[in-house]
Amino acid sequence: MYRRCLVVSFAAALAACAAPSGADDLASANDALARSGSPYRWQEARGADGVVRRERTIAGTPGPSMADDASRRGILASIAQVESTCGADPAATKLVETRQLSAEDVRTREIWVVARAERRVAYVVTLVKGETTDFFVRGVCE
Repeated sequence: MYRRCLVVSFAAALAACAAPSGADDLASANDALARSGSPYRWQEARGADGVVRRERTIAGTPGPSMADDASRRGILASIAQVESTCGADPAATKLVETRQLSAEDVRTREIWVVARAERRVAYVVTLVKGETTDFFVRGVCE
């Protein structure tokens, strides 16, 4: 009897250690998304029915872009090019908001959110300040 209880207790302890909690699982998934450069993150939300669901959200904190006017025009032109390869009308692409991801001495990472038809699509924009501002736009057709 004692041996059986010990085995069951040991197995239960191992199962508890091996199965991450929901919060750990969510944090791990968001860390992986951040490392991959994705503009999206997962968050949990409780529905009206009381059920907790995971929803995809756009990362970052809403705020003004650090891009100057010339860079802003170039970034929007780059986004329009990607949008046209996705089959969207680049003229109909509208900037909805910008979000701050990170800021270092000369490098700032932002999320630029555009409206494509009835969806919101996020692009990662990296601004590198020097004598001029260089920028890099990363986005995919979804």
